[in-house]
Amino acid sequence: MGTDTKVKLKYSVWLGCLGAYNGGFLHGYWLEFGTDQVDTILKRIRDNCPGRKKTYLCFQCEELDVMDTENMDHRTIDSGNLKQWDRVIKEAREKLPNAHELDAFIRWTGEEYPRNPDAGFIDDFQEKYIGTFSSWHEFETTGLNLDYFFDDCPKPTTKGAPPHICCQYIDEEKLRRDQVHDYTYINASYGLIPYQSEPVHVFTNH
Repeated sequence: MGTDTKVKLKYSVWLGCLGAYNGGFLHGYWLEFGTDQVDTILKRIRDNCPGRKKTYLCFQCEELDVMDTENMDHRTIDSGNLKQWDRVIKEAREKLPNAHELDAFIRWTGEEYPRNPDAGFIDDFQEKYIGTFSSWHEFETTGLNLDYFFDDCPKPTTKGAPPHICCQYIDEEKLRRDQVHDYTYINASYGLIPYQSEPVHVFTNH
């Protein structure tokens, strides 16, 4: 991908009071993960909720919901795992300096351990993470390393010949098509339908 790998995204959720929402208005605050602000934001929501002054009462914002997200999949977050996500993202920021790798880890954790992000260990992720590509098609055509197929193949002696004698007998396009099944991807653009032109984080299935 052609973006600055040093620029790290913010991973945030907008927490709202369901009691206020059911009463016809919105009340909540943004929480940025990795900042140790979970308790502070929860207290601010409860202390300032206008629903407490109404006749329908919201019971001090007992029920909160993730009503919006920034760079995260809302399906992986609920009011019960906020502190887990806060810890995970704080640790990941310290250990994964590359912005693409950090983003891939957070999305991989959300896919693999949507309700228990603490289970997404960075070491496990790094063993599976191949890289970030501008599209799945780019990975298929340029990201696959097939050199090991030709380790025992003689080198050509004729100028202009394929890099390996075996290439004369192997259809590289079909070989790539077969090998690509050993990999999977996570779309790197939330809110967009995965398509060949969208950026992807690629992982090995092994």
